[in-house]
Amino acid sequence: ATTAYRRLRRRLSRTGAPLADSVPPLRLQRETEIRYPAAAEPTARVIGFYLRESFGGQELEDEDLEALKTALEEAERGMRKAG
Repeated sequence: ATTAYRRLRRRLSRTGAPLADSVPPLRLQRETEIRYPAAAEPTARVIGFYLRESFGGQELEDEDLEALKTALEEAERGMRKAG
């Protein structure tokens, strides 16, 4: 989930919205909602998995990892369509 989250941060930064390392996950989610409405929902799912794993101490199951992968692909696709 951390890798997927970092990938989203990089993608958003490359689109002209540089983000400081200190920007928290929910702020990243809000920035995505504003700039890429089509990517908002899948981005929220990726961030949810990231928060659950990184701050909730919950290990992701195989089906969670598949859902994470799908959400990341959908988020990136939503950002590409808008850009």
